[in-house]
Amino acid sequence: MKSYKPLSFDLIFILAISLFHCTFMSSCSRQTIVDRSKAMRESSGPETELLNQAIMSWPKEKREEHIDLSVQWLNKRESQTLEFGSCSLKASEYANEISKLKGKNDQEFLHLLQNDYRFYEVYGKDEWGEVLLTSYYSPVIQGSKRPSEKFSQALYSTPKDLYMISLGEFKRAGIITPDAYSKDSLAARVEFNKEGQIIKIGPYFSRYEIDRLGSLENRGLALAYVDPIDAFFLQIQGSGLVELEDGEILSLGYDAQNGHRYYSIGKSLFHKIPPEEMSKDRIVSYLRSLSREERNKLFDENPSYVFFRTLERNIGQTTFGPDVIDRRTIAIDYKIFPLGALGFIDFLSPRISDYNEFESFTPDDLEREGRFVLAHDSGGAIKGTGRVDLYWGKGDIASLNAGVMRHRGSLWFLVPKNCLSKSGDI
Repeated sequence: MKSYKPLSFDLIFILAISLFHCTFMSSCSRQTIVDRSKAMRESSGPETELLNQAIMSWPKEKREEHIDLSVQWLNKRESQTLEFGSCSLKASEYANEISKLKGKNDQEFLHLLQNDYRFYEVYGKDEWGEVLLTSYYSPVIQGSKRPSEKFSQALYSTPKDLYMISLGEFKRAGIITPDAYSKDSLAARVEFNKEGQIIKIGPYFSRYEIDRLGSLENRGLALAYVDPIDAFFLQIQGSGLVELEDGEILSLGYDAQNGHRYYSIGKSLFHKIPPEEMSKDRIVSYLRSLSREERNKLFDENPSYVFFRTLERNIGQTTFGPDVIDRRTIAIDYKIFPLGALGFIDFLSPRISDYNEFESFTPDDLEREGRFVLAHDSGGAIKGTGRVDLYWGKGDIASLNAGVMRHRGSLWFLVPKNCLSKSGDI
């Protein structure tokens, strides 16, 4: 059993004063938004100079290629609706509008944006438009088809006894209220008897049960075996490449999650790593300094567990459908924001090209950048109106840049002016 030191009187006093201030004097944080109609609003958008910079860094050929990807996948979902705050468009209508952006030179592209589109800023984290911007990448890690001392951690495919239970009917009947459980589905372990009848439904195995107690061993689910630290971060990234000992490249993508809450182990390391030094590489260095028992105990603080599927191509596929695009694909909370939409971010960008630059990197090296992005992906840790994850690329250099990306930025969505409000007005 864990033992806890008693809180000092001074700390208790400070906590009490803070609680009183949050409860009776003011709100400690903004109200959480779960209603799509309140998740964004029309704004003046980014300044023209930043737009021009972003257009010039998005060559016409690539621009057409990337927009066309969105168009193709939107047309596959033509009857679905994209909601932008108080207005909405059918997926096919949005596809038709953004198709008009193709074939335009830089000046024509800017003219269309300024005359035919509105920039909608998101509700944000602490204020309108503001988001916490992080970055993800596709790791390339070493592995094997068989376990060994070096490659001891299995990467599992989705078990057959993991079911996603839809809660829609329960919520509509008032049995489960949104306040009690906000998600629309629940991951569960379902057990059957010999007659095929359900005899038990319960939570799926946690990380501790899977990796420490071996709950999934000998079930033919292991896709590959890798280093335990590599496996932990591959689950956070959601996809990546495994280079096997025979030279084969195994491309793995996210398939399912065990339903347990995600907990960032970085929160447990603030007393070990100063906040200004916190990065993926710094965390990895610290983890490698620990004993196996110490490391496993830290890993098990995050009960969330990701299962993978093999992909035909050596690149990650997004939630929306297309493959990820370096520094263009963003992951958003698709329950609030529309997948398939074009967006724009204003952020501070690193420019790390090798390990020497990474070792000498400071926040002063960040440069302001405006960038058109594609809302094609989602992620387990990307929840709410104030979180965005930018895909950086694959491999070591992408890892270095993604590792230092954790700061405030701004996000807008590009909304055609013919987008109808729910009242029917344009």
